[in-house]
Amino acid sequence: MLNDDAFIAAAVVRDAMANIFEFAAESAVRVLGANTEKLRAELHETVFALMAHLITVDGQFDPRERAFLRQLLDFGQEPNAELNFLRNYTERWRVMEKNVPEFFRIAVDYDVKYKTETARGIMREIQIVANNCSVTDKHFAASEAEVIRRYLRLLDNYLEGRTGSTAAWLEP
Repeated sequence: MLNDDAFIAAAVVRDAMANIFEFAAESAVRVLGANTEKLRAELHETVFALMAHLITVDGQFDPRERAFLRQLLDFGQEPNAELNFLRNYTERWRVMEKNVPEFFRIAVDYDVKYKTETARGIMREIQIVANNCSVTDKHFAASEAEVIRRYLRLLDNYLEGRTGSTAAWLEP
C-alpha cells in the first residue's frame, strides 16, 4: 500500500506541476516571448524547494515521504538520493520563500493585460502540490499548513498589489 499511495501522490504532483508550467508558459510567451525553458527550471526549483521544506519542517522523514520522493523524482538506485535532495532544496527554500518567482510575476502581468485568472490558477496548483506533499506521511502538521499559508499569502499580496484583488478562496 505504501507504494500505491506514493504513486498516486506523485502522479497528482506531476499533473499539478504540468498545469503550473502550462499556465506560466502560455502567459510568458504571449506577454514577453520569454524563454519557457528558463521558466520551467525556475518552476521546478521553486516547487522542489517548497516540497523539501514541507517534508522536513516537522522534523521527521517518514518512509512514506521517502517512497513519494522516489516515485516523483525517479532516483533509481542512487543511495541517499532523497536525503541529498532534501538537504539541497531545503537550503534553497530559505531564500525562495521570501521572493515571488518570475513565472508568477509573468502570469500576473498576463492577467493584467488580458483580464484572465492565470496567476490564481498557478496558486491553486501550488496548493495542490503542497497539500499532497504534506500528507504523504499521513499527517498534516500545523507547521506544514503554516508554510503553505505563508507562501500563498506572499503570492496573493503580489497579485493584489498588481490587480487590486486577491485570490478569494485563500483562508484569511
